[in-house]
Amino acid sequence: MADILNTQGDVQFYRGDSKAAKTLYQQGLQSASRVKDQDRMLISKLRIARADVAMRQPQAAASSLRQLGLALPILSNTVAS
Repeated sequence: MADILNTQGDVQFYRGDSKAAKTLYQQGLQSASRVKDQDRMLISKLRIARADVAMRQPQAAASSLRQLGLALPILSNTVAS
């Protein structure tokens, strides 16, 4: 189910609706969390961060990536400014 929700999120993301995409990615994360599918959880979290960047919410994206240990210096610099 998480794959379907993430794919639907991708469709919305590439249509330019990052907000709808984020909602679907969050639902995908919930679905993956219920069955403890670590791979699908990671994919959903990364896509949530991507949607945050697209919505010009770099702080939210940096927070998500930091939790995954993936915060990039360039993203941190964007958040600091």
